[in-house]
Amino acid sequence: ALDWIAQHAIWVMNGLFTASGMLAALGIALNLKFLLRGNVWPYFFIGFVVTTMMGGKVNLLMMAIIAACVAYLHVLWVHGMEAAPAAAQAQAQARKAPGLLTRQDVFKAWLRWLFFSHSTYNWERMQGLGFAHSMTPIIEKLYKTKEDISAALKRHLIFFNTQPDIGGVIHGIVIAMEEEKAAGADISDDAINGVKTGLMGPMAGVGDTIQQGIVIPIALAIGIGLALGGQPQATRGNILGPLFYVVAVAAFVWGVGWWVWWQGYVQGRAAVTSILQSGALQKVITGAGVLGNFVMGVLAVQFVKLSTPVAFSIGGSTFRIQAMLDSFMPNLLPLILVLLVWWLVSKKNVSPTLIMAAIIILGVLGAIPIWPGIDEAGKAIKVGLLGG
Repeated sequence: ALDWIAQHAIWVMNGLFTASGMLAALGIALNLKFLLRGNVWPYFFIGFVVTTMMGGKVNLLMMAIIAACVAYLHVLWVHGMEAAPAAAQAQAQARKAPGLLTRQDVFKAWLRWLFFSHSTYNWERMQGLGFAHSMTPIIEKLYKTKEDISAALKRHLIFFNTQPDIGGVIHGIVIAMEEEKAAGADISDDAINGVKTGLMGPMAGVGDTIQQGIVIPIALAIGIGLALGGQPQATRGNILGPLFYVVAVAAFVWGVGWWVWWQGYVQGRAAVTSILQSGALQKVITGAGVLGNFVMGVLAVQFVKLSTPVAFSIGGSTFRIQAMLDSFMPNLLPLILVLLVWWLVSKKNVSPTLIMAAIIILGVLGAIPIWPGIDEAGKAIKVGLLGG
């Protein structure tokens, strides 16, 4: 076995190098699973074509800024500057709170949820214990007897599961309902739990789409671009890359998380309805989709590396397959690879682990030197089918 490895080490290493350039297609395809949909999918191809026309040597941060401007113009074109419906504007008016809680009380509850929402995550109640824990400072402030405190905690120990940041609006609504209940309003336990169970699904869908499908991939892509300085094979990085990612994600988790939590409390049960009816949320999702697709197109050019060194001579003329492909469309093979992997993960539900293994095997087998090629001196040689 060692002799075989020694004899074939070069093409095996070439194959692994080729596979490393192809594996980036899997990461991009997993992001496109969330992004390549609706009426914003063409922006992936726009980002890809623009970057290809610029030779792939682009600054990712600058391209992200351009993409953000394009996203803004797209939202204006599609949604216009229409105002929120009158019903939504009326519902968006802040409720009149009984005054039993302060902003500091609500903030304390949010901090508990921020740090402990998943600390007791389990299959029986999911985030139920974390929800009850976050409500503890509110309940202890509103209720004085042991029996009332115990009853309030018990009604928040039921099954609960949502996206922890955007889903925080549910907590704000529930806090408002608990405050009104403590002030004497006729609000039943079923009404409170009905709000939780009715909203946790929709908010999970919206939150996961925004955070996991848009915010994190884009922040990570820009951070990697800053860290590598546009050189995918760089061995030394720039500290600005990870700092950008940490700050961007923290801004979403802390900034957006607290804002929706507070809005839920201030507006009460009308909060989610007013946000949805205003159309603002749809504008954000649309704009983020444009931005995400554009950036993924840029990344596909910069990080997915796939070519073919196959060449042959006919009648004294040399024909290089890669040159012929480039004359038709540069970076065609990387684009085909990304779209193929996207189709497998999004349409056929193929496991990413299986695709990763297949790419590595394909890279190694594709490097076996059994295909015709021509070296720089014009001499006929044997080459692999694929190259990085």
